[in-house]
Amino acid sequence: MNKFNTVIITLTAFFVGALIFIGCTKSTNTNITLSSYCDTANVVCYNGGVCVSGICQCPAGFEGVDCLKRWNERYNGTYSAQDDCNSGLYDINITAVVGSPSKISFDKIGTWCPGQGYVADIITNNTTLKFPMQRICNDIYFSGTGTQTIDGDLINLVVHARDSANHTSKMCSLRLSRK
Repeated sequence: MNKFNTVIITLTAFFVGALIFIGCTKSTNTNITLSSYCDTANVVCYNGGVCVSGICQCPAGFEGVDCLKRWNERYNGTYSAQDDCNSGLYDINITAVVGSPSKISFDKIGTWCPGQGYVADIITNNTTLKFPMQRICNDIYFSGTGTQTIDGDLINLVVHARDSANHTSKMCSLRLSRK
């Protein structure tokens, strides 16, 4: 083989390699990170999950065989609400807070501050909620707790609203049923 053929083969290999490299795309999903591989179970643990005896142990905020399911995904949806402070039924929409697998947002609760969103933290067992103290409108401060049933169809809440200007407060129990 002469030098010319060697140069052609080398350049061809270089360009083929470059085309393959250019054709590769980096994943744009920056919310998923590979953490460990469970070779005994052939499972990949994501989002900080650690393989222990062939099973992914997921960090707070994630669940599932491979730690890809976010806790807040189980809450997404429309619920029919009934509370002991408000007569009648009304709908509440719950959505996952983007960027935080353990936070959800309620589009309304009761008759306080129409159109106001309420944020709850999902606590470590992924079925307990905590509304940290939050100013919802004017001088009203809101907090509360809740639990979701294992099947995810019911949420029971106890909420407290305090009007610091009028020095009044109101506590309500709510029962939310998934529609």
